[in-house]
Amino acid sequence: MHLRLLYILMTIPFWSFSQKNWTLEDCLKYALEHNLTIKQAELNTSLSKNLFLQSKMELLPSLSANISQSLNFGRNIDPYTNTFTLEKVRNNNLGTSTSMIIFSGFQRINNIRKTNYDYLASQYDSEKIVNDIAMNIISAFLQLMYSEEVVEVQKDKLELSKLQVSRISKMVEVGRLPKGNLLETESQMAQEELQLINVQNQKDISRLNIQQLLDLDASVPFNFEAPDVEVSNKYKFINSDSLYLYAAINLPDVKSANNKLKSSERALSIAKGGRRLVKIHPLDIMNK
Repeated sequence: MHLRLLYILMTIPFWSFSQKNWTLEDCLKYALEHNLTIKQAELNTSLSKNLFLQSKMELLPSLSANISQSLNFGRNIDPYTNTFTLEKVRNNNLGTSTSMIIFSGFQRINNIRKTNYDYLASQYDSEKIVNDIAMNIISAFLQLMYSEEVVEVQKDKLELSKLQVSRISKMVEVGRLPKGNLLETESQMAQEELQLINVQNQKDISRLNIQQLLDLDASVPFNFEAPDVEVSNKYKFINSDSLYLYAAINLPDVKSANNKLKSSERALSIAKGGRRLVKIHPLDIMNK
């Protein structure tokens, strides 16, 4: 009895998924919350943020402290009187130290700027990944809808072929048509059956593609609900220059590339700040 109850509880999530009709909005929301690629991008963004905070904390001075204690038995030299004694001698040491870099060729300031650009670039990379996953899901969802419609159309064509075979068969029986026409029609019906199998396979592949994008179990049926689309007659024409300018300003790909370029410039400044200063004697300057 307990095993049966456990089996029912384990199959409830799969049963609920199989009974659910997925809309396009459900797919996008589920992918945003469960897609592994998106989660990995979010972790990379968190790592870049921590590196940015760490670079700012490096401007603070360092502080260290140490405590030590020693206890000696037997004959020892008293450190206070410099004489031999048989008493126990105990030493306690307490020390603190602090350090701060006054100037390092602006390396730390440039490092802060570099990690800030890296952090911004990782945010835009994460946004780009979300957009790419969303576009892939939309494309797969539309492909599944198209495959479903093609299967229905092919089923109708097959039914018409069957009716055609039945009509010509009766005409052949009464001698109005030769048997060759019947064989030709049966051959056409066989081709329609083959085409139906092909489009059904394509539909199954489309369903597997979207289940893979959503990281769903392929053994669970995937039922979808087609969205209601209304085509508006109000069109807005945009020329290519305006479209390119809008994409250059708003696309996360472009923003990420710009921040990565600025990060590389800061890395070059850090490398220049690490060069050794060349000491020139004043007499050398006077001679020149």
